[in-house]
Amino acid sequence: MKPKILVLDDNIALLGLFNEVFAEEGVEVLLETNGASALNRIRTERPKVAFVDINLGNESGLDVLREAKKIDSRLAVIMMTGGHSTQSAIEAMKYGAYDYITKPFDFVKLKDM
Repeated sequence: MKPKILVLDDNIALLGLFNEVFAEEGVEVLLETNGASALNRIRTERPKVAFVDINLGNESGLDVLREAKKIDSRLAVIMMTGGHSTQSAIEAMKYGAYDYITKPFDFVKLKDM
């Protein structure tokens, strides 16, 4: 059984990169563009890791993080952001994020996380 990761971002190009990079590693990549769909995939697919963008247009990735941890407290959620904010990093960690990374990031290093 392949390991699964979930990627939640409103940037379709970035989702494609995640799929390309991790699929080459034998990982099943679940791609979502909205929080409700992502949370449903967490309930049904049980990924081990979720990469969640903090700014999802009309949604907050922090809200998704809180709900995801209620569904699966062991899920490693890595928050992503295009702009660094100390306050959002603190909130993400407070709600149980495994890590907080800023875009753009190095996919080689990301695979080693």
